[in-house]
Amino acid sequence: MPMKKMIIRCRPRSEMIGSYQGVLDKLESFELLDLLKIDFEKGEKMGLIEIELKEGLKLEDLDFPASYEILSVLKQEGQRYVLLGKVKSPKEMMPLFRKLDLDLVWTAPMKRTRDEMVMGVIGSEENLRILLDVLPEVCDIVDVGFQNPTVDSYDSLSCLTPRQKEILTAARENGYYDHPRKINAEELAGLIGISKATTLEHLRKAESRLMGAIFSGH
Repeated sequence: MPMKKMIIRCRPRSEMIGSYQGVLDKLESFELLDLLKIDFEKGEKMGLIEIELKEGLKLEDLDFPASYEILSVLKQEGQRYVLLGKVKSPKEMMPLFRKLDLDLVWTAPMKRTRDEMVMGVIGSEENLRILLDVLPEVCDIVDVGFQNPTVDSYDSLSCLTPRQKEILTAARENGYYDHPRKINAEELAGLIGISKATTLEHLRKAESRLMGAIFSGH
């Protein structure tokens, strides 16, 4: 099925800014660099973010809401920080969060200010259309643009060999990384046409390369 990349610019509703307003008011910029994990059942997301504090402020001056946890400070250059963070959706937002459980890849750009959000997402036309139907529940859409998805030097998967990328993609598409798993390693190996041991070795190396690329220089 053909895939498209969609860039969405929207304004979050005042009730969606909520407890984050105090944090956003102290930032020059907030950007999600990579979404590492998303669990629609638990309503949890984990990712790498880059923030730039306003002059004179320190990281400890930010009062993140209880739903957000800074797991690690990976890098600091002046007022810029790269953080590993985890956020949990409040219970009242879980029905909406689960509506977003679509076969989509969230990608750059992904930036937020107090008044606006910009999101990049890759998926089929059908799933992108569903996303556009859901988003007005939380934000006012200002602009939508479409591109053909491309892989460049900044794409997380560019560090993998073609075979590693093929097997990792097959594992994701067939539910190997779902919880609970929809397919085990032996079944995945049968689909690909190689042994279980070889499949697991490719996955191990691919996962190791991805983590190495994400945390390089930190």
